[in-house]
Amino acid sequence: RNGTTGSQDDRIYTNCQCVADNLASSNYSLANATASTGACTQRDCSLLPLFVVLLIGAMFATFMNNVPAIECMLQCVPADRRTMATGVQQVIIRCLGHIPGPIFFGYLLDKGCNLWQLTCCKQGNCWEYD
Repeated sequence: RNGTTGSQDDRIYTNCQCVADNLASSNYSLANATASTGACTQRDCSLLPLFVVLLIGAMFATFMNNVPAIECMLQCVPADRRTMATGVQQVIIRCLGHIPGPIFFGYLLDKGCNLWQLTCCKQGNCWEYD
């Protein structure tokens, strides 16, 4: 922090090395690299309603097929093997969906992070998402 202007609550920091480092990887000019206290005020959430509608539709489609899938499996398997077939079906569902799914969505959330916490030169928690 080489220079500050403004009151205690409305400070503007200039010539900050951390701001210049973050802007170096983007298309912004380094000449006017400044930072101010508080969170960013610019928010564009115009696609949020579309996202919510698509998310609800995806959840509905995901859970809508559970009963028909179990019913089809029970109709196709002989009565003495239904218990084993149900167990195998659940293992396959867990291995293909419930284990890699959270890892994949965690990766997608990490890609949307704008500001990471840095502790001892290690990446920590995400402080702000896009």
